[in-house]
Amino acid sequence: MSTVSADIVAQAAQSAEDNESSVKYWTEEEDTKLSKAVTAQDCKNWKLIAENAFPDKSRSDIQCLHRWKKVLRPGLKKGPWTPLEDDIVLNEVIRVGIAHIKWSHVASKVPGRLGKQVRERWYNHLDPNLNKEPWSDKEDADLVKWQSEFGNKWVKIAEQMHGRSENGIKNRWNSAKRRRGGVDKRKGNSGKSKGNTTTSHKSSSSSSSSSSSSSSSNKRKASSSSGSSSSSSAAKSVNKKTKVDI
Repeated sequence: MSTVSADIVAQAAQSAEDNESSVKYWTEEEDTKLSKAVTAQDCKNWKLIAENAFPDKSRSDIQCLHRWKKVLRPGLKKGPWTPLEDDIVLNEVIRVGIAHIKWSHVASKVPGRLGKQVRERWYNHLDPNLNKEPWSDKEDADLVKWQSEFGNKWVKIAEQMHGRSENGIKNRWNSAKRRRGGVDKRKGNSGKSKGNTTTSHKSSSSSSSSSSSSSSSNKRKASSSSGSSSSSSAAKSVNKKTKVDI
């Protein structure tokens, strides 16, 4: 793939990001509130759960339901797929046929997995028709074309780009965006709350500030020790005590 083609996708990705509306990601505090409300209501009345957890109506009952069932519910399995799990999915698709498959039914045979997970496993990894070769210039041009028409609706775009998975298309687009210096707004929306990122940033800033302060202190000591021979011995004494485009 040529550099020109890579630049075209990257530029289009960055331009699209500038027009994206902001997404309100779930925080650790919100997850805690929701978990407590669900426990109190025994997962029965989601309108009441939403009202109790978020009296300011910042989260709807539908949002709470999806967050609980797809992210927070105990027993969910999110780790790597095993060969046995893959075999179950493959056998079910072969037995029923992709045109008649019900992913929720397949998921019932794979403990801990959701229908959405099973569907994505098939279309992104197990489908024998997947094209896993490097992207061509034409494919990059098609990606820009279809994204401009459908936005970030990867399922619709995948329907137009036979052989490329939804996940592969999304990764191609977002990697181009990151190369252009864009912000990946997806982070923090796949089960991990945004709080961890903030904590890590604060820790990094604190470490940087401490390092800068230490460097400035050392410079002042060096300047002081070179001022006069009479203060040199005193400086030495202090130093002994303080040494620390695809």
